[in-house]
Amino acid sequence: MIQLVVCDLDETLLTSDKKITEKDNAAIQKARAKGVKFVCATGRGYSYIDDILMTLDVYHKENEYVISNNGAIITENKDNDELSFHKLSNTIAFQIIELGFRLKLCVQVFTSKDVYSFNTNEDEKKWLLMFKKDAILCKENNYDFLKDKEIVKVMYQYPDMNVLFSLKSKLNDEIKKNTTIAYSSNRYMEFTAVGISKGAALKELTTILNIPLKDTLAIGDNYNDISMIETAGIGTCVANANDDVKKACHYVSPFTHDENAVADILEKFVL
Repeated sequence: MIQLVVCDLDETLLTSDKKITEKDNAAIQKARAKGVKFVCATGRGYSYIDDILMTLDVYHKENEYVISNNGAIITENKDNDELSFHKLSNTIAFQIIELGFRLKLCVQVFTSKDVYSFNTNEDEKKWLLMFKKDAILCKENNYDFLKDKEIVKVMYQYPDMNVLFSLKSKLNDEIKKNTTIAYSSNRYMEFTAVGISKGAALKELTTILNIPLKDTLAIGDNYNDISMIETAGIGTCVANANDDVKKACHYVSPFTHDENAVADILEKFVL
């Protein structure tokens, strides 16, 4: 019996206009009424999704949780209590940032509460400010101010995934050995500490909640979701997921994120 559902946000639970459909939310609330935990598992920072948590009626509530920054942080929603925090080595983070600058990429640096964006193009500026209105758009490629901050993720943005995939060949061995690399939203290459992923965070959360992994359900759409889809008792995805994600799933919904796919999955496996 499913006791915990972990669900990606962008292109999975959220529609193209970044909303939750009434049908999806109704299914989530029915699952919660049965005692099932519904946990957002996102690449975003936990402080960027207050509106989503409000819609789901879990904002600042005890015994409700968020997996953020691709698994680097697990928080309890009440007071944003950090139960698990895995930072990226600043030495490694700065190497990734410098390489991004040399390649003239948009580079984004995440702390637990803030995101700093360098070389931000107009398209990415709109995208970023849509979900993080107080994102910090840096005018110069100087990251000295980050030396005393705890960095949880560094991200490259580029609209062609094939270009992002090709960047692995440009990484030095130190970066490769000390990071986990994930891809999301068909525009991001993301670096977290080695061993960190949504799947690893799902394992941590089940330990915290004393829930067997076999009683968990994961829902996603992109490469950064594969680890939690493979880790969960049941791994699922929406119809708009890429083919590699679909191959990892027990079930692929015939519906997209704009067509209540989450409700379809919950009705099939939970309700």
